[in-house]
Amino acid sequence: MRTLLFELCRVTIEFSSPLTIGTGGGDDLRDSICLTDAGGLPTIPGTSVAGALRHALAGEGKVWIQDIFGFQEKQDGASSRLQVSWAQVHGSGDRPVAFRSDPGEDPLLAVLAAGVDRDHVRLNGAGVVDGHGKFDETLVPAGARFTLDLRLDAHQDEGGEPTLDTADMDRILGALASVRLGGRTRRGYGEFKVIRLLRRRFDLQRDEDRMSWGMLNRALEKKVM
Repeated sequence: MRTLLFELCRVTIEFSSPLTIGTGGGDDLRDSICLTDAGGLPTIPGTSVAGALRHALAGEGKVWIQDIFGFQEKQDGASSRLQVSWAQVHGSGDRPVAFRSDPGEDPLLAVLAAGVDRDHVRLNGAGVVDGHGKFDETLVPAGARFTLDLRLDAHQDEGGEPTLDTADMDRILGALASVRLGGRTRRGYGEFKVIRLLRRRFDLQRDEDRMSWGMLNRALEKKVM
């Protein structure tokens, strides 16, 4: 059961280098294609962002990591207090577009849906060039913007009361500004910067917060407050 006390951050990022999040397969023309939503637009799974954050924050210590990201050790475990939404790509109006949108209605979305193709030489099992073989992959170009939500739920103190330390989200946001997303990060892919950040604490026991939460656009198109 989710707590009624949580902190929400709506974050817009812009990639300064190409992004690749592969599907694990290709199509009739390319060996590797990027993950897309049902409308054919590039997207970033929340699990990919959460995984990058957990790795970046490993130095905070095991106890803190398990408290924020959850854990499972034999019969003992806890669910993650941090929920990360899938990231939605922006169209020409610099607004995130809802999943299942038609890319043909926006020239920028059409470009992002097509992606950018890169050719590489193919390597064999020994890690050397395999004759004249090629490996083709599709990338999301630099300059693409995405918006995603980070929600951090409160945890119960020893007296059973929900508590929420602002410093926890501060650490998470600090790590977000330093990670890279997707694959081939050692080649410089997946680098981004935070463009906008909207942050608010919600206590759904308060009438004002319940009303604001109810009016919040879940499609990531409006402000948090």
